[in-house]
Amino acid sequence: MLATSGIRNIMKQGSQEFLLEHLVIEKSIEQSLMFHNGLCNLVTLEINSCWKLKTLKVLSELKQLRRLVLRDCPLLQLEKVDNGDGSPLPPFLSSLVVYGCHRMLFLDLLQLKCPSLFTELKIMDCKQLMNISGLGNLTILETLAIIQCPQLLQLGLLPIVPDCVVISGCPRLKVWCEMHSIEPHD
Repeated sequence: MLATSGIRNIMKQGSQEFLLEHLVIEKSIEQSLMFHNGLCNLVTLEINSCWKLKTLKVLSELKQLRRLVLRDCPLLQLEKVDNGDGSPLPPFLSSLVVYGCHRMLFLDLLQLKCPSLFTELKIMDCKQLMNISGLGNLTILETLAIIQCPQLLQLGLLPIVPDCVVISGCPRLKVWCEMHSIEPHD
């Protein structure tokens, strides 16, 4: 478990204070990472190459978090997160990038408290992902990229088609792409 109590939200250098806004966690050997309000000013969180990581806990405490990047965490399952409020995602997230989370089965965007802030969704190389729910609530989505998710079968309907859309390596989404007049890149 990441001892976030050891990470100070305010760092001092001389008489100036700096708020921690960007945190990168790489190559952690932990199976679970827990976050709390000590990181209340965190805007961007990147978790990279954490091969044993299975769960993220209490992400909902990160009220300022706008961008979450999860890269090469093959055992991570967002659906198994217990944040106390039932949501695996931070409440005001605007960007989610997921790459190489092979055990993730579904992604529930219905849990976002302010879906009207959400502008970017990139999901790549998630081999077992079958369902993404809540796309219909993302009214200002600008970028949607879903690449190499061969099991993905269900996506909600989009209220509008984003300016930037890439669907590739997702053979089961052919009908969904046709419904939205999107040309899949295979």
